[in-house]
Amino acid sequence: MENITLAPNFTNSCFYDENKKIRFDPPVYEQRYWTIIHLLELDYWKDSFKKIVEFGCAEMKFFRLLRTLPAVEKILEVFISFSNCL
Repeated sequence: MENITLAPNFTNSCFYDENKKIRFDPPVYEQRYWTIIHLLELDYWKDSFKKIVEFGCAEMKFFRLLRTLPAVEKILEVFISFSNCL
């Protein structure tokens, strides 16, 4: 497993915005999504995952990427909105 290398299709950068807050381009969540998709597309795992659970799916952006994986048969998205729990 230590031989796995990823060649992402993006170059990332980190910078401070005008409010001196750290920002990433592309955003970190996008970098994470694409890294996971690249890993799941590797021949080593390509047909291994039939079911995937994502916790914290929010806007379901990652779900749209997961649907592109041909071997995946079921996807479970879990999101808890604390505002609805009060």
